[in-house]
Amino acid sequence: MTQTPEPIYTDEEFKELFDTYVDVAGNTIAEMEVDQLSAMLFIHNDGKVVIVDISEGFIDDEHKHEAMQKTGFVLYEKKIIADIVILISEVWISEKPYLDPDTKQPILRPSQDPLRREGIAITGMSIDKKVCMSIYDIVRDSYGHVHIGDLHSEMKVGTQGERLEAPILDAFFKGYALAWYEENKERFQEYLEGGEAN
Repeated sequence: MTQTPEPIYTDEEFKELFDTYVDVAGNTIAEMEVDQLSAMLFIHNDGKVVIVDISEGFIDDEHKHEAMQKTGFVLYEKKIIADIVILISEVWISEKPYLDPDTKQPILRPSQDPLRREGIAITGMSIDKKVCMSIYDIVRDSYGHVHIGDLHSEMKVGTQGERLEAPILDAFFKGYALAWYEENKERFQEYLEGGEAN
């Protein structure tokens, strides 16, 4: 019988770490003193944090996924191994329903709502696919600098009754997996062919 691996973090431990990173993100954004927020990743491993600016590839959905996969690949090559990744990015907030309740098809994207407002999305994923997400209003100081405002909505692992998903962060860990395969493919092939991997 295959033994189920132990989770890296319990749901409570992951939520606690995620909430800590929300606070860190708020302080980091305030210290940056910017009028437009660049997409960035907080890479957490063994109590250490690496911050990565990924704004260059954050153009549309297709390019975002490519950028995230490439980032995961490069960080693995540099041996910056994450057990949790936190994505901070700007979003549009709309009070209108996004999905039709019957067909589950998009009605109106928040970016198309004339009454939309600026927001900050903070999404976290552990390497074993636990996910938390919080969306905040953006507030600006007298200089126009971005700050995290009031909480608009949140979804946390273990509280929704179903598994939360974050495809954009899945792409990051896919990059990790591809880099691992490139590094180990010869040994992996030997294993598949029945030889002994060193």
